[in-house]
Amino acid sequence: MFIDRIKEEKARLGITTRAMAEASKLHVTEETMSRFLNGKISDPHVSTLVDIGDTVGLAPYELFMDAVTAREFREYLAAKVKNIDNAAELELLRIRSAELERKNAELTAENTRFKEQKIYYEEVIKLKSELIDSLRSK
Repeated sequence: MFIDRIKEEKARLGITTRAMAEASKLHVTEETMSRFLNGKISDPHVSTLVDIGDTVGLAPYELFMDAVTAREFREYLAAKVKNIDNAAELELLRIRSAELERKNAELTAENTRFKEQKIYYEEVIKLKSELIDSLRSK
């Protein structure tokens, strides 16, 4: 199955066996690549199989899936990563919201103190004015 999957991707990409050999990280020769693609190597090493799959952009798990299943699985993984990213972003927003709520409570308390101080100072000013007026009238 994995040979068919690799051949399918090779054809889809329109690349040559030589290009695949050149892209090989394990330096698989063009002859070995050709023998593999023609089914003459029936039991390749896992590392070789993964390397050859990588030359056509297939993740190891995709070697054993048809193209549709592999595409759907890639989409699933991308959605899962996006969901994780969204969850992390949501958690950061929750933390920021809690910080802002705490800051708002602090500012509200400070505002209340300022209002109370204003009322106190207004009363002091009123009493001083009354005292001055009463002293003037005497």
